[in-house]
Amino acid sequence: MGVNNGEKEKDAVAAGYGTLMSHQQRVVNEKAQNDTRLEALAKFFDSAVFARLEDEDKFLLRYQYSIMKQLSGVLGDRIARF
Repeated sequence: MGVNNGEKEKDAVAAGYGTLMSHQQRVVNEKAQNDTRLEALAKFFDSAVFARLEDEDKFLLRYQYSIMKQLSGVLGDRIARF
């Protein structure tokens, strides 16, 4: 089952955003998840596995990283308006 409202408010306060509405908390959570994935993908770029990929796959992963970085910026802009 989902998190109750009290726990959502605690999550928002802990993140430094004060009390957020549920849809705002989802944006905060989405940005955090995306940023965690961005960090993992950036580390993957330095791996031996990445080095062995075909050029097209490397290109697509770098493109994916670029899009995820843009998404992080947009989500950050939305959060700043809360």
